[in-house]
This record gives sequence, C-alpha cells and structure tokens, in this order.
Amino acid sequence: MQQLPISELADAIAAQMQTTDAHWHTEPTRAWPDAAFLISDDGHQIALIRTGRSVTARGFFPTEPRLRHGPSHPEITMADRSPQYICGHIRRRLMPRYEEALTAWRRLAAETVSEQAGRAATAARIASALGADRITADWSAQVHVTEETGHSPRTTVRRHPDTRADISGSGDTVNLTANNLTGEQAAAVCPLLHQLTT
Repeated sequence: MQQLPISELADAIAAQMQTTDAHWHTEPTRAWPDAAFLISDDGHQIALIRTGRSVTARGFFPTEPRLRHGPSHPEITMADRSPQYICGHIRRRLMPRYEEALTAWRRLAAETVSEQAGRAATAARIASALGADRITADWSAQVHVTEETGHSPRTTVRRHPDTRADISGSGDTVNLTANNLTGEQAAAVCPLLHQLTT
C-alpha cells in the first residue's frame, strides 16, 4: 500500500477526529523530517511523526507557563496504515493517557501562575519600599525587577548599585542583600533585622 504524504494523512486523520465538542485541524512542523501536528480547538496538540513504515503520535502541552517539572509527553507508535486505523489507535490508546497528562499539566500550570503572582506582589512591595515609582525590567532604571524561570524560578528586585532581593516560591521567602553599607548604616539596619528574624 502506497503511503500518503504526511500532510494528507494528517488531514484525513483530523477529519476522522472531529466531534461535536472539538474541531481538529492540521499544521505543518519542521521539528521532524516527516511530521505534522493535529490541533484541536480545545487545546490538544498531537504530533504525527512518520519513521519508515510506522507512525508515532505524541501529545504535547502548551508552551506557557513554563513549568519547573511536568508530566512526560504521552505517545504511541503504530503501523503506517489507513487514517481510520491510526485514528482508532489515537482515540483508544493515546487520548486517555493524554487527557490524564493534560489534567496534571493544568494543575501544575495553575500552581506556577499562582506562585508567579505571589512573587510579583512581593516584588512590587519591595520595589516600592526601595523608591520605585513603577515596576520595570529596564536595567537602566534605578530599581528594576527581573523574572527567572526554569528549575528554580525566582523574581529579583535590584536597586543600583548595592541592594538586591531574591524572591522565591510564592513570594513568602526573600533573600535580601545590601552591600557597601557604612558601619553606621549597618548598625542602624541590624536591630530591625534582629527584630524580624527572632
């Protein structure tokens, strides 16, 4: 049996996947040499990747927000046969696992957004206390705020040249650094630090 071009195969599978609840369409991708995306209007993204005489269907998650860790991408591999055959495998074997993984991803995404909001609120209070009249990531500003994502996300408030606050978690923990204080300035700050940390 002659193989359909991947774009035609994806279009035919998308037509098979249509339901009253979700509309599916296809998009090309250059991530793999012989592949296409199936995308639904309710947020599902499935890559169809052809390798020889087989096709892998892999579920993907939204790119935002970026998570520290998350569920693995569920995938199945099947023989490269008819669109009906592949669609049946996607519905029966991939979609239940994909729905479970998407639910886990959405829960983690909500936690991530909540943590970011908490850090942003703490950063705004600190920036205001340091004399900022607005929140900006512009490094030329006297006080600026930056957000780092990845394995250990944090928000940093800097006041040039010597004050820095690193905010982690949901904004409930802050590492505060003040460099180049005079002896008198340090002596004035320490009683307040002692009061706050004991």
